[in-house]
Parts: sequence; structure tokens; C-alpha cells
Amino acid sequence: MHICFINMPIEFYSPISGGAIATAIMQTARELIARGHRVSVLTPLNGDETYDVGEVFPIETKTRADLAFFERRLSSMRGRLGGWDWPYFEFYLRSFRNALGRLLPDVVVLFNDLVSSEYVKRTLPKAKVVVWLQNEWSTRHDVVETMRHTDLFVTCSDYIRQWTARTHRIPLHRFRVAHNAADKETFKPRPGYLDHSDIVRVLFIGRIDPNKGPDIAADAVAALREEGL
Repeated sequence: MHICFINMPIEFYSPISGGAIATAIMQTARELIARGHRVSVLTPLNGDETYDVGEVFPIETKTRADLAFFERRLSSMRGRLGGWDWPYFEFYLRSFRNALGRLLPDVVVLFNDLVSSEYVKRTLPKAKVVVWLQNEWSTRHDVVETMRHTDLFVTCSDYIRQWTARTHRIPLHRFRVAHNAADKETFKPRPGYLDHSDIVRVLFIGRIDPNKGPDIAADAVAALREEGL
């Protein structure tokens, strides 16, 4: 099966300048390739080294500095009419649609994007479209159209699943939860980690808002304290 990931317009598929979405794409692509699938990654580039996982194809994005005043005003008008969530989105849309038309993947995966699924389906009517959400994601777009053109919604937690379903009135059965995880080759327990210790250190990495589940870390600390640790 040929699976195509489309990186966000503000992300780079790079170990140097890539963010959490790029890391999730790379790790998932590595696992899919190990299982015999073909993986392609459509991504903006910034000149930095890219991950060497999957076939990487550049897509075009624009910033304010790239466009003249008239072009920016015209793009803003198109964005309002289309209900787009990112500025200058038409350049990104046109670029990835052209790439999809050449690659013809079986599955297309979008990240934090409740806009692009209908454009993917227009280009590849038979492809399966997956929208993978890592945050509470609002949109100006018509979510009815998003639902009509999306085969599966994936969220990184049940909290994001519940929030998205409630906020956008998407039926819960349209979702699957795929928890993010650490790379077990890089992050692994120290030798003897199960040996008894009176001190347990808990590290939470993430923003202090409901998106990132700091309440779960707090509950874990409370449970450990109840055990006398």
C-alpha cells in the first residue's frame, strides 16, 4: 500500500527544524516501511536536512514577504471564501494537489487540518483520507464538508477525540485514538529500573493547557504519593 503524509504548511520534515508533527510522521513512516508499505512525505522545505525516512517531495508555501500587496489582499479574500485556516493557503493546496496527482497514493494522511480533505478527494476520489489531530483544532471551514470527505479521524488522545467530537459535532464512531509514544531505541529504562527506590522522579514535557494532559501527570504524582513515594 502507498501511504502519503502531507506535512503542515508551517512544519519542516527535518531533524533540525522540524516539530512534533514532523517527528510523528517520521516515526510512523518508519514503522509502516518496516511492514512493507511505500511511504511518501509531502512537505515544505527550508534548506535544512530532511529526515531520511520515506520518499520526500517538496511542496510550495508562501509567506507575507513572498507576496506583493495586491497578492496578499487577493489571497485573504480567497481564504475567507474558502474558510481556510492558514494565510496564503492556496499555494500549499495547489502544490500538494499537483504532487498527489503524480504520486497516486492509496491513503493520504493530513495533520491538524480540517480543510484539505475535500481537496484531496477532488484530486484522488478513490483514496482514503485520514485527518490526524494532535490538538484542540478550530476551523473556519464547513465541517460538514470535512466529514463528507474524510474516511477516518485520528486523535492523539481520548481528550482530543471528545473535544473535537463535541466542538465540531462529529460522531464519535468516526474517530480512532492513536497515542503518541517515545522512540524506544532512544528512550529506554536505565539498568535496574525496577529495583526499589524511595525516590521517584516524574517529568512532564508539554504546554500547561488541557491539550497536553498535565492533569494526568498531576494524577500520577498524587497516586505515587499515596503509595509513600
